[in-house]
Amino acid sequence: MQLLNELVEDTFINGAATVIAKLQWIPVLGNLDNLRFIVVADQVSGTGLLLTVKLLETPTFRTSGPHSLLLKTLVSAAPVAGQSNFYQASLSDADLLPPSHGLAIRYSLSGTTPAVHLRIWATGRGRA
Repeated sequence: MQLLNELVEDTFINGAATVIAKLQWIPVLGNLDNLRFIVVADQVSGTGLLLTVKLLETPTFRTSGPHSLLLKTLVSAAPVAGQSNFYQASLSDADLLPPSHGLAIRYSLSGTTPAVHLRIWATGRGRA
């Protein structure tokens, strides 16, 4: 059984942006059960901030247009400047039926002069 406990994204975001996380994780995340995510946003600055982290289902491993579908919003929060912000989310087996074999992470940051250091960890186990 495959076990995963990995830092799947570690990036600095300066300015409003919407980004797809590293593409090499799409087939890995799509073949796991009991997925859990930990999102850490620190070095936060700006006002009126909104951080969203979403999980997209993409059986074709493409992330644009009709090739991906929103599976679940993992985080939708206003990170607080001057402190580390921790968020947790998980997927149940019911969220993954039928299994996709391709899950992409899309994150976005908005607000006035937004900036954040964003890290996303994923944990899970391979399908039996």
